[in-house]
Amino acid sequence: VIVLDDLHTGFTRTPRVKQALRTFIEENFGSNDLAAVVHTSGRGTAGQEFTNNPRLLLAAIDQFSGRNLRSEAFEIADALGRRSFDTTDQRDSFSRGLPSDPLEFERAQNARTTLTTIRHLAEFMEGIRGRRKTMLLVSEGISYDIYDVFANSSASLVMQQANEAAAAASRGNVAIYAIDPRGLAAFEDAIDAPSVPNNISPSQFSVNSALQDSLRLSQQSLKTLAEETGGFAATNTNDLSGAFARIVRENSTYYVLGYYPGNDRRDGKFRRLEVRVTRPGLQVRARRGYVAPRGRAPNPAPAVIAAGGQPLSAASMSALNSPIPIGEVPLTLFAAAYKGTAPNASVALALEMSVDRFNFEERDGVF
Repeated sequence: VIVLDDLHTGFTRTPRVKQALRTFIEENFGSNDLAAVVHTSGRGTAGQEFTNNPRLLLAAIDQFSGRNLRSEAFEIADALGRRSFDTTDQRDSFSRGLPSDPLEFERAQNARTTLTTIRHLAEFMEGIRGRRKTMLLVSEGISYDIYDVFANSSASLVMQQANEAAAAASRGNVAIYAIDPRGLAAFEDAIDAPSVPNNISPSQFSVNSALQDSLRLSQQSLKTLAEETGGFAATNTNDLSGAFARIVRENSTYYVLGYYPGNDRRDGKFRRLEVRVTRPGLQVRARRGYVAPRGRAPNPAPAVIAAGGQPLSAASMSALNSPIPIGEVPLTLFAAAYKGTAPNASVALALEMSVDRFNFEERDGVF
């Protein structure tokens, strides 16, 4: 799944994101690959469901447009300037404390929306079994300070949703690979930085220092999501093609290992995993663990009864519920609707399957 975090990508970097992903699709997307495109802003018509058609993926990528909010540092600097201009005395403006970020509420909403999108996608992909699953997150990261609970009213809630997103990805065996499109030009916005009033010393507030803090927080959010799920974050680099090549390499040759844990308590605690190999000189890349589910286990889904009164097999249910197409048995479905006596109607279904894909067993003289 290619997640385009338009909520946390600057508008000026829109062409860079489009070109990098276009090159990635054209050079690395194989005929047997499946991918989907999701925009975190919720523009459903701009996304693309799972497909192996590169043209459809590129069309969805071309709909991308960064809409990141202006930096907190710039907003606070502007607020300081307005305060200094409006005051009628010569008291130090900083003595009344730094003004709050006027976009704090919207910034928190965007952070929560992105993290919720990541969690829902990870839960959706959990139903895909027996293969490596990758989430390619193109984002400048979340710069909302979750540790400053006084200045940011939603800090604890954003932190909780970040933990839930990483936990859902680890449980669903979804590796998150984060790509920061800023590259090495992370401070290009500083050229247009607003000036700070003269009565505010750099020790009290500095735009460049605030920008550095914002950059650190945003990059750390990308690194945390990636490292907790077995992926990596490509930050502070202009070599996006090298990062994409590494992603392709890690997802082209791999082992899928599974086990039944002895601890089945639903306590929501982190369970550490460690994979070691005996052959020297090898480096193991695997997720560090998973977060156990919390609360009462969900009730099992009711059995689906097929014709003849027998429940569908586990394999059939898995195929029907899979988020991606199952191509082992090619089939074609035709539907024709017929008008009946009002208000009723009837629909005739014709299903064609390739029988040479089935393995028949002889029982009681029939196959």
